Parts: sequence; structure tokens; C-alpha cells
Amino acid sequence: MASQWGWQEVATDWQEVVNRSDIQVVDIAVPNALHSSIAITAAKAGRIVLAKKPLAMSLEQAESMARAASRVPNLVWFNYRRVPAVGICKEAD
Repeated sequence: MASQWGWQEVATDWQEVVNRSDIQVVDIAVPNALHSSIAITAAKAGRIVLAKKPLAMSLEQAESMARAASRVPNLVWFNYRRVPAVGICKEAD
């Protein structure tokens, strides 16, 4: 995947990545069960937090994430890959 997309590097340890000094934004696009721990760790490290929906596995996790991210820029984004308009755009390439 890295070579297909032209990525310069890859990592398998999210904690190592989140704590790197050259990382400013953490875009959380992982299985839902990992959202909370990554978001909270990233926010505590002062990173901008971008999380996809569903935000968390429980209300308690979501509230913990919101508290942690209240001191950093953050947002919840939506993946529209299954929306017909997105498919049509991909076909036009």
C-alpha cells in the first residue's frame, strides 16, 4: 500500500507515531475499538485530533475523548466512500 500511494514511510506502532515530535495531526482511521485510546493519547501529546465516526464504543469513551481533546483543535469526520457520488467521481478518473 505504501508504494502504491507513494508514502515515504509506514509504522505499525501508533503510540510511537503519536509521540513523535514531528507529528502535528493525528487522523484516526483505524478500527472503532482503537479510537478512544489513540485520541486521548494524541490530545495529551498536544496533537490535533481528527477522528472518524463512530467516535467511540460507548458514551463514557466519547466523553473521555471530548475532555482530552478540549484543549487541542479537533473534529469528527465522515467517510463517504460508499456514497454513489463518490463512486461516480472515481469512475471519471
